[in-house]
Parts: sequence; C-alpha cells; structure tokens
Amino acid sequence: MPRDDQASELAAAAEAVEAELQRFEAASGAFEKLALDSQKNLERATRALDELAGGEQRIIEKVQALVASIGTVRDRQMAQVEPIRAKAEALKARTVIFQALEQDLRSLGEAASELSAKLKQTQEAAPPPELEAELGELATRAKDLAERAKREDFDDLSRVADGLRQQLLALRAKLKLLVKPPASA
Repeated sequence: MPRDDQASELAAAAEAVEAELQRFEAASGAFEKLALDSQKNLERATRALDELAGGEQRIIEKVQALVASIGTVRDRQMAQVEPIRAKAEALKARTVIFQALEQDLRSLGEAASELSAKLKQTQEAAPPPELEAELGELATRAKDLAERAKREDFDDLSRVADGLRQQLLALRAKLKLLVKPPASA
C-alpha cells in the first residue's frame, strides 16, 4: 500500500509543477501584450522577461522534483516485484505438486471404483482371492498418498486419501468375511 507521506509528496510535486506553469503562462501572456513603444514599456518588458526566465528555471526545478518523486514511486514498486516474483514461483511449484497429488488421488479413486465393480460382479459367486490383495494394495497406496499430501501441507487431499483408505480397508474386511471358510461342526 502506498504510504500517505510519499503519495502526498508525489501529488504535491505535481501540483507545484502545475501552479508554476500557470504562473508562467499568465506572465507569458502579459509579456506578449506589452507594447514596446516607450522607454518605460521597454524597461517593463525587460523586467517581465527576467521574471519569465526565473519562472522557466522554477518550472525546471519543479519538474525535477516531480521526476524525483516519480523515481521514488518506481523504486517502491520495484521493491515489491521480487517478493511477488518469488511468491509466483512458489505458487507454480505448489500447483505442480498439488496437481500431481490430485492426479494420484484420481487414479487411486478410479482403481478403487474398478475393484468395487469387480466385487459387485462376484456377489453371487465367491470372490476371487486376489481381490483382497488388490484392496490391500490400494489401501497402502491411499495411505502413502495421504502421508505425502500431509508432508506437502495439503491437509484436504490428505483427509480425502485417508478416507478412501478407510473405505478400502472396510471393504477388505467385508471381503474377508465373504471368503472366510464356513466353520466346521
């Protein structure tokens, strides 16, 4: 945010240039109207010309002060560029990490969905034993993903991956009950 003293310094410098320019224009207009037809008028014109030269010098000084104020504003702006650039790079890096984690989660969700569909197809028949191993593998992948997301400070993705892990483990427990051999009498 601009500091009030620097903003007012810039505005004051611009106003000073404008005020000096208005005085110069008024004096210039008066000088042009002077008749050069007597000694008195020639002396007035000479004094007015000297005043105009002084006014021109004052305008140059005021413009230089304005340029210095603009330089200060530019320096302030440039001082903000590096932190913005650094934050933009961090944003880019974090976005890449997030997208990779999100893609892994999406892939894991698709694999879990396919496995769930396989499990539903085998409801009437005994589920193949490899389904339990696949559920365990997916649960392990979900756990690893949750831990990676947590390490990267993406707690929301970590919670989703952990929730998927818990669902997979619950499904695996149900599957174990289905394939459990009947108790002998």
